[in-house]
Amino acid sequence: GATDLPTFPVGKATSSIVGKQPAAEDLGIIQSLLDLYNNEHARLLTAHQGRERARLTNEAELKAHPPQPKDIILNFWRTDRPASAKGGAK
Repeated sequence: GATDLPTFPVGKATSSIVGKQPAAEDLGIIQSLLDLYNNEHARLLTAHQGRERARLTNEAELKAHPPQPKDIILNFWRTDRPASAKGGAK
């Protein structure tokens, strides 16, 4: 279905060019991103897992203790004459 996630191959991230060959500087940027991902994979994975744990904890906390609606204070006043149809006084 539309929500099925792809299965990623095991190992380092790589890329392949399909279609028109990009400029050399664009390839350098792509390779830099792949190098960053490959070199920092463990740190990125740990950070992702921490965020996911925090999200699940927060979700459970909200479910157990949903926020209660607060009273609203609405201040209003009457004017001597209504505003014009264009929204301003003339």
